[in-house]
Amino acid sequence: MIAKLRKDSEKTGQIAITVTFDNVHIRSSGNMAFVEADERYRWSKNDSIVWNVHVYTVLMQENGTWKTANQIRVGTDTYAVNAPNREYELNTIGYDLLKEKFVSEAIDVFAVNVKLNPTSWNAYDSLGEGYALAGDKKSAIKNYKKSLDLNPENEAGKKALTILEKQ
Repeated sequence: MIAKLRKDSEKTGQIAITVTFDNVHIRSSGNMAFVEADERYRWSKNDSIVWNVHVYTVLMQENGTWKTANQIRVGTDTYAVNAPNREYELNTIGYDLLKEKFVSEAIDVFAVNVKLNPTSWNAYDSLGEGYALAGDKKSAIKNYKKSLDLNPENEAGKKALTILEKQ
């Protein structure tokens, strides 16, 4: 997919930019979609200048219209396709959704994070927190226990599990 932003740079002084999207992955569930893609920007005045980023976008559907709820761009100098970076970015998106009171959507993002990072205690901990905020005690306990199986030193998880089990 290529998006071209072209202007007559001689007359307007603006620079023409070509934006290319590669490795686009879209996952949707209900009124939420998660898009992950590589973007490449090329300035036509000097084709040797290229800017590469990896972008994560969470879309929410409201009244039949898709709107960006959250977007994170990571420069390729710092981005590497590996589990720790992917896990961190997804966790950030999930917590941003929680802040905006989109608990169900945050749970969906945390569930994707668990699926992509099945050995991450932190991914299970976050999913447990999402379920606890949604009032799904059984699922919250299950995910906190899995988190503690993977990392018995998770003090916040221990505390949350103790509170849930007493309710």
